[in-house]
Amino acid sequence: MDDGVYPEDETYASGRFNIYGKQIVNDWWRPGWGNIGYSEGLVRSSNVAICNLVTRFIDEEHLRENYKKLGYWQSFNLDGLD
Repeated sequence: MDDGVYPEDETYASGRFNIYGKQIVNDWWRPGWGNIGYSEGLVRSSNVAICNLVTRFIDEEHLRENYKKLGYWQSFNLDGLD
């Protein structure tokens, strides 16, 4: 959305997503809700919506940069835990 590539008026087939022919990601409602818009998919917490958006609009390097901004791959220390 921040990059201006959010397909607000497009729909997608909810339910299942095949990632690069290797694994399947399902929506929490496995049958899906049929063809729905991305905004509805986000409201319904659709894993398939996110997979579609990430694979269509975000290249791997940009995705890594965003993960780093969110704190992924950073070490942290929890006080009191050994």
